[in-house]
Amino acid sequence: MTDSNTNDSLSAEEKHPAMFNAGKLGLFAVVAAFILGGTYSSTADRIAASELEVEQRALLEVVELLEDKDINLEDRIAIEESDAALLNLESGESIQVVRNSQNNAVAFILPSIAPDGYSGEIKLLLGIDRGGEITGVRVIEHRETPGLGDKVDIKKSDWILAFNNKSLSNPEDGWAVTKDGGDFDAFTGATITPRAVVNQIYSTLLYYQERREDLVEKANIALEAAMEEVLEEEIEETQP
Repeated sequence: MTDSNTNDSLSAEEKHPAMFNAGKLGLFAVVAAFILGGTYSSTADRIAASELEVEQRALLEVVELLEDKDINLEDRIAIEESDAALLNLESGESIQVVRNSQNNAVAFILPSIAPDGYSGEIKLLLGIDRGGEITGVRVIEHRETPGLGDKVDIKKSDWILAFNNKSLSNPEDGWAVTKDGGDFDAFTGATITPRAVVNQIYSTLLYYQERREDLVEKANIALEAAMEEVLEEEIEETQP
């Protein structure tokens, strides 16, 4: 009688400890997953925000010569698949529109790849204004030899700044390195790298000249569409 009363007085946890321990572990796993999921989401958001900041800073560098400029990372023009090969790009790339305070497109930032660097591809960003003049160039990715070909990187030398204000008709001595009779300095012991960059920048200028009117038209259409969308949102907000 005493044993029966004692057994009845035991709690469910005391009667089935294994079951309750499993339950606690399951609850802990759920809570831990929730916390980790929230941490991952928060970290991912911070990483994404940081990457956007870095991207925008890089874009601004290639249009630093423009006094009145604004970059909206969503204000882009998709590069048609048939055109991607002309810039040695894969499909899915886009051209960044640069506008002034009046929302006019004043420049475009084009991605481009020199495929024939000494150690492989050299990825570039070119800022080109409406008139076809370069506002800046940056090498954003390369595997060139440290101390030699890596001088195309702004962090290693100011060689890349020689392209500022250049166009298809400028320089007069031609778009080539000095060793080939052109205007741009080569590097001692590393001619292949600067030659590849010079040639690709020139090719990108040619591409821009051929597509300039189309790019300006698409930029204007995008602006009109954005303004219409804003107007529609304002109308919706005023409606009861």
